[in-house]
Amino acid sequence: MLQLLETLRQEHEDIQIIKEHAANLGTQQDKVGIYKKIDDLRVQIEEEEFQSYLADFEDGVKDEVVLLGSISLEEVQEEERRLRDEHVRYLGQEAERERSRE
Repeated sequence: MLQLLETLRQEHEDIQIIKEHAANLGTQQDKVGIYKKIDDLRVQIEEEEFQSYLADFEDGVKDEVVLLGSISLEEVQEEERRLRDEHVRYLGQEAERERSRE
């Protein structure tokens, strides 16, 4: 238990040191411009990666949307009927197998 308390105390001290160091970095006037540039570059890189991902996503989805939009209601209904009939035949075959086992 004492070791756990000591670890927590040490972590708290480490956090305080990091906070103080970060605060000192932000107050130095000669460094503010550099950190601003670094932050701007970071944001620019993040936005570029996002824009690239968004463009790839839109290109990939575009074909899918067109494909879905090109199916008529009659085609969908016919496919549903076909699948239903196929399922009914399958259930009939399964029932026949069960009867033959008994």
